[in-house]
Amino acid sequence: LTCVAAAGPATRVDGSFAVGTAIGFGSEGGPVAYVAEARCPLRLFGEEIFQHPSWSGELWMKLGWDSDPGVGEMHHGLLAAPMCLPDGCLVGVLIAWDTEGQGMFSELDEVLTQTLATNAAADIERLRGLEKAREDAIRTERKRLESDLHEAMNVLVTGARWETEIISEALEC
Repeated sequence: LTCVAAAGPATRVDGSFAVGTAIGFGSEGGPVAYVAEARCPLRLFGEEIFQHPSWSGELWMKLGWDSDPGVGEMHHGLLAAPMCLPDGCLVGVLIAWDTEGQGMFSELDEVLTQTLATNAAADIERLRGLEKAREDAIRTERKRLESDLHEAMNVLVTGARWETEIISEALEC
């Protein structure tokens, strides 16, 4: 079993999605792009993988495999689920390939994969929020330091003026 989580830029249901760009499939599409656009899981077995309308032969070459591998040689099953937030924002696609020939993915596997994908999407979004909060805190601290530095420079300049005035007065006497 091989699992991949392809997390790309978040897109809304009504927004456009550059199909599969997160893992290099480009505009050729493929099952991952199908899942991303349809926002529903996809479970395929054996020949179904290559007979699915979304499949593109060019995809194999992009992945660095032979252009037409035998199903038995590479992948026996595919299970993919969209990583969506409750508001419909697509975060990525969770993909599981059966490369060992352990049998078909079950409906339970599909439900569990979709649950995992939904939880992973929420975790990714939470991490993005934490990263944004960290960046905001850094920006705020930089502004505070800049203000403190500006104030310190004003005090220094004012002090230098006073010293200059005192020295000038002392020299005049």
